[in-house]
Amino acid sequence: MYTIFHRSSRRLSSLGLALTLMLLIVTGCSKSNVDDSLQLLSTVPADAGMVSVINLDVLVRQSGGNVSDGSLQQADALNSMAAQYLKGHDLEVAKWLLSPGSGVECSSAVLFYYKNRPYLYALIADESALRAGIDRLWPGEWQTSGKTSHKEQVAIRDGRVLLLPDSDASLAETFANLSEPSSFRSNPYAETLAKSTDALSLWSTLDALWTDSGLSFSDLTLARMAMNMAFKNPKYLTASANISEGGFSTSVNVLDTDLRPARCELALSRLDTKLISAFGGNANCVIAIAVSQKLVKQLVQLGSSFGGQLPPAFSSAIESLDGTVAIASSAEIDRIKNESDRLPGFKCAIQTNGKNNAALLQTLEAIMGKAEINGNTFTFGNDAYGNGIAPVAEVAKTFDGAWLGLATMMPMADGKGKGCLYITLLPADNSLRMNLKFVIK
Repeated sequence: MYTIFHRSSRRLSSLGLALTLMLLIVTGCSKSNVDDSLQLLSTVPADAGMVSVINLDVLVRQSGGNVSDGSLQQADALNSMAAQYLKGHDLEVAKWLLSPGSGVECSSAVLFYYKNRPYLYALIADESALRAGIDRLWPGEWQTSGKTSHKEQVAIRDGRVLLLPDSDASLAETFANLSEPSSFRSNPYAETLAKSTDALSLWSTLDALWTDSGLSFSDLTLARMAMNMAFKNPKYLTASANISEGGFSTSVNVLDTDLRPARCELALSRLDTKLISAFGGNANCVIAIAVSQKLVKQLVQLGSSFGGQLPPAFSSAIESLDGTVAIASSAEIDRIKNESDRLPGFKCAIQTNGKNNAALLQTLEAIMGKAEINGNTFTFGNDAYGNGIAPVAEVAKTFDGAWLGLATMMPMADGKGKGCLYITLLPADNSLRMNLKFVIK
């Protein structure tokens, strides 16, 4: 995985390239600049599958960095991140980019995917310093193609630096000579990206995301069908991301062909967070979904769209669901999936309409043991429940207003700590928004 030192090209590894793309945009900045963002977007092809604008001073300051006179003076958190993931030449590149003298002007930067390959543009503050750093890290001669100077995975043209996925710099000339109709600047969403005050703002076609998803053909087909059933005319995905104290947060929206929030076709309701909070204790995983009678009918109808009617036993089991279905477990989510011989420590509550409950109760008790029945609510659990990093009452607060919520413990990349990932799907603008938050515990 790591770059071999004695190779003459000294190329970044795949991991190194991905993280360097990210680190390049946080090497120092004074302010976000809408004009700079629009200038860079004019060099992005109109048919790029994914485009993101990064407000660099926002990102630097949110990560705890110190910016002075347009350059980064202190970046302990970013340096620690680089050291966790990179080795050898990759780490050398990262340390250079995180130094005040890298020569990169960081008023804004644009990361985009073109033909499923990543590219990153930034403006140059000091070309001499930039070239000196590149010469140190990549020995060899500079080459010229048209007005572009390039070496290995870096190209310089018109006061801009372009980081490439390989050493072929021919596209740098193509990108620089795009007409406005041929560039992303002509996209109606370009102004929104440029004016965003978030650390990162992203636009992507769903087709591009499907292509890069890595799913098998059957899983990809199923995912496409599910998206088209859940939303009316889904075409694009947009997202914003920010670093918060002790973690990060992201918000994701699905847009239709007119760049408006895609109408959600599902019968959505909201979680009963009081029911979840009443579990008490701590957990390593909490999952909850609001299932109304209208949604149950939709699920039964949708079952026929996936190759036939749902099994009668399943249809009978879910027909009385009406309210919140929630489970909290002391096990991590992967252990819940892989458990074969016994259930981990858990608590579960299921709300019903109080009618025709026999099939549902029989199915659940065969899996989770004897139920406690309180009105129209079934509850289950065992004595092993209660050990975890997240207080369930606090998790319930993050689920407020959501249709679906997931909170799960996740180990840190370095294996030395733990964090909690929260994912919620919230009804908004007749659509469905996904909020994601990661908090270091």
